[in-house]
Amino acid sequence: NPPGEAEIRTLVGRFQAVESEVRQLLRGALENGREHSLGMAMEALDSLREEKVEQALVAAYSGALDNAVAAIEEKAVSGDQVNPLVDSLDEKLRDAISKAEQSAQDAFRSVDKDNVDEKEDEAVQAFTDDAGRNWALGAYAGTQIRTLGRRATSRGIKDGVGVGTVEVSSHGTSYPECQRLEGKRFRATSAPEPPYHENCQHMLIPISG
Repeated sequence: NPPGEAEIRTLVGRFQAVESEVRQLLRGALENGREHSLGMAMEALDSLREEKVEQALVAAYSGALDNAVAAIEEKAVSGDQVNPLVDSLDEKLRDAISKAEQSAQDAFRSVDKDNVDEKEDEAVQAFTDDAGRNWALGAYAGTQIRTLGRRATSRGIKDGVGVGTVEVSSHGTSYPECQRLEGKRFRATSAPEPPYHENCQHMLIPISG
């Protein structure tokens, strides 16, 4: 498993759990009271703002850095390459939480016995992409966390290798964007950073320092 995988999984799990909680509250809103159920949903969504985004990405970065340094048996100077990723992920997740809060308010206040299935999906919408597709909170947060977690791993490896060489791992992929990179070696400073697409499994392998 990539470094920091446990922290990444925990963070993803929290967002998915809250999405599930909001769905359940929406389905019980008519019986338990719209405003009461909505209030509980708002509390659950707001609690996500306290999640340790930085801890998860720093674990991915630091673990990869240490592994790369050990692999080449010489110490490289690491910078603060993880900080922009932390800021980016924090902004994406906070925006998603805010959108989900608005979605939940609209859904809880308009739900009735005839539209509960439709409103359940609407209540957890957190992002609309350029193609007009709506993303539920858990799926969107999971994609962003895993993507930037893997990128933090890549940056840790690059920093650990310093001016040395890395190789893109090989998995017999069918993705065109990955096929052209598999097994190729790059200077660490200019290596393309995985992931290269959603659910990409590629990693950088330290070769030399």
